Amino acid sequence: MYSDYLWMQALRCANRVGSAVHSGLPHHVIRRGRHVCTGNNTPSHDSLSDDNTGPFIPQSNKYRAEYENAVSLSSRVFKLAGAELRSARLSVSSGFPSATISADKHNALERLISMFRERIVSQVQTDNPQINNVTKYVLTSKSKLFRPKLGLMIARLLSGRSAVIPNSGSVQKSGVTNGSHAESIETSEMERSQAITYDDMSAQDIDRILRLLQSYEIVHVGSLVHDDILDNAMMRRSVPALHVKEGTKMAVLVGDLMLTRACSTVANLGSQLLTIRMAKALENLVKGEITQVEASYNVDNMLCDYLKKTFMKTASLMAECCASIASLLSQDEVTCHKCYLIGLHVGMAFQIYDDLLDYESHSTKLGKPTLNDLSSGLITMPLIMALPESPELGTLLADGTVKSGNVETVLPYINASEAFERSRCAVMMHLAEVSRLLHGVDKNEAAPGRPLSESAQSLLQFVYDTLTRIKG
Repeated sequence: MYSDYLWMQALRCANRVGSAVHSGLPHHVIRRGRHVCTGNNTPSHDSLSDDNTGPFIPQSNKYRAEYENAVSLSSRVFKLAGAELRSARLSVSSGFPSATISADKHNALERLISMFRERIVSQVQTDNPQINNVTKYVLTSKSKLFRPKLGLMIARLLSGRSAVIPNSGSVQKSGVTNGSHAESIETSEMERSQAITYDDMSAQDIDRILRLLQSYEIVHVGSLVHDDILDNAMMRRSVPALHVKEGTKMAVLVGDLMLTRACSTVANLGSQLLTIRMAKALENLVKGEITQVEASYNVDNMLCDYLKKTFMKTASLMAECCASIASLLSQDEVTCHKCYLIGLHVGMAFQIYDDLLDYESHSTKLGKPTLNDLSSGLITMPLIMALPESPELGTLLADGTVKSGNVETVLPYINASEAFERSRCAVMMHLAEVSRLLHGVDKNEAAPGRPLSESAQSLLQFVYDTLTRIKG
């Protein structure tokens, strides 16, 4: 009964968030995109201002409208077509630097990633060998570790900036531990960190940033374990999903263990704000999954619902992580805000790009079947972006053809439209915002139009290369 109450509370929270991103939609898009996101149920900003149930932490309330506008940014491409669409994509694609990280910086980053791979397993160690083997299986499976690499590059970017004087909301350099076992692990890992230099960061900062990034990656992987159960997915990263290999009960419990260990590690970093950010990222993950489970296939709100879900399931985790790195390095509030936006835009672009890959890539490249989303009846960006030219899709959505995963009927309408070009344009719009924001965070404080520092350019190039590659 109590679990049912908690479930209803979660649903109520999700409903109160409602269409949190609707209010950020440009008026011309709401007006012109009537078949995807009408203005009839667009809430005011006041609907998010009463308590902690909104998608952003209370400390960020004054930036809420800016965050909502960032979430809804790609809605602007919905009605673009032909020359207008190509012009828009060309406009947002221009000006990206061509930079290569120096050999020294690349080697330092790779050493940190190697250390990250070794340390992340120890963070969820228990006294149960079976559980240890299971957590090692999911944490050491093939992964490019995009999120930790992004986080380390953000840290490098910020390392040359002046830090603010710590206050009650800043990270303290001391903290509690989980006991003698955890303390011994932390001590040995700290000693190993002494051997690695990374720009102007101290060994202690490197160690703490790695702990933070490990925690966010553990949350990400743990949430995928649960997602695979809910979606009945058979494969993950080219290997059998955990619930297939070890059974559903073990997968659920190990996923829970990973989430709790991640929270415990962040709490031990000694900052209430970091803990609040992690809690909000976890809350949004759950709400995003509820949004996906409760998807209505209502064409009127499809784009808004998709963007809201994408923010909560993907972008929120990256945004809170990037902002937490800034907090950990004692940056001021404005810098933390800009880092949050960088993570948000990267996260939105990342998910839209991933949706594109599901249509365009071979399964051997992705480690999951191509068209898995469409065959599962999931609504993603390419399908939504096909609606302007294919009103027949509205009928297929209404009559359950899409929900039933009838790929043969639905796919031709998507292929015949400019859905993929619109989706790529949406990715580039978010990346253009990342470029703009980096000028405000760059330790060289580069003005718009002036070159970014090497660390900022290499970060932008890393994100651009990752999210614009055509895999086939």
